Amino acid sequence: MVNIYSISIYADSPIWWDKDSILIKKSIYYLTYQDYNRVDSLYNILIKKYPNDPIGYYLKTLLYGAIMLDYASNFKEKDMLYYMRITDSLAKLYKNDAWKEYYLGAIKIVKGAYMIDNDQLKGILYAFDGIENIKRSINIDSTLYDAYYYLGFYYYGKGKIGEKLWWLGIREKTNKKKAIYLLRKAIDNSLFSKEMAIHTLIGIYIEEGDYKIAEAIIKKGYENNNRDRLYLWDFIKLYKKWNKHNKFLFYTNRLLEFYDKIKDKYPYNWFVLMYEKAIVLEKLNKTQAAFDLYKKLFYFYNNNTFSKKDKEKLKKIYESIKKKLKED
Repeated sequence: MVNIYSISIYADSPIWWDKDSILIKKSIYYLTYQDYNRVDSLYNILIKKYPNDPIGYYLKTLLYGAIMLDYASNFKEKDMLYYMRITDSLAKLYKNDAWKEYYLGAIKIVKGAYMIDNDQLKGILYAFDGIENIKRSINIDSTLYDAYYYLGFYYYGKGKIGEKLWWLGIREKTNKKKAIYLLRKAIDNSLFSKEMAIHTLIGIYIEEGDYKIAEAIIKKGYENNNRDRLYLWDFIKLYKKWNKHNKFLFYTNRLLEFYDKIKDKYPYNWFVLMYEKAIVLEKLNKTQAAFDLYKKLFYFYNNNTFSKKDKEKLKKIYESIKKKLKED
């Protein structure tokens, strides 16, 4: 087991560390503004300067994953898998052992998460294997703080995963305290995992019912950058669980300003947000407004082109909408 309190042995830094850490930080800044083209161009620079180092290819993998989450579409899947394979191949040849284990583990975790939709068990076990690489990475160099993000995510999520896989004899338990400790380490010290760690930490506080703590973190992040859609998603998740209906509607409408523009091509997130909005309007006794949204979604579902996968995922919502329209 990794000793997170171990004294660092200070493994040699990668070749790009001193020269291009600023470039990487700049790319993360643009990523929070969802300026994907600019981020992509910066990663192209990294790849051109360090073609045999995994860093540029790994960050491209994360970039395309972020884009697909934002648009709720797999239109960047081939690109993501391509850069994932290159990262994995180069990592196996990497001379820096700490970063080698980090890259190998991170790619397994990202790939495992992506596999879960199609094969939950295989995806989870693949990600668990990646965590072992991450632990080895920290054991080699305890100052590789980007690895702390994945380990923090694991220490909180493993309990819920253990509940799903109890029949395999997996008896993992959540360790909230250790998860928060590791995520805060990543937030304070990591090079490119700070934002991911912040949103994961927010998710933990929401899940645990620590709503005021979560709200304070979200507000601070949103005040610094009100163009980051991830904070809008955080607000929505928080106020939905907290039953703050008017605040939920406010931030849902803010997020819909973006998704309404792309709904004809990328409809999934728009459809889900509109449905959640209708449910909250019902709770506020705004029955006619809710009915109008249900009706709009009913016709949209039947008259727009969804991918087969999206249509299947939205089927349960659609059936609920049909039922509500019949009741009225």
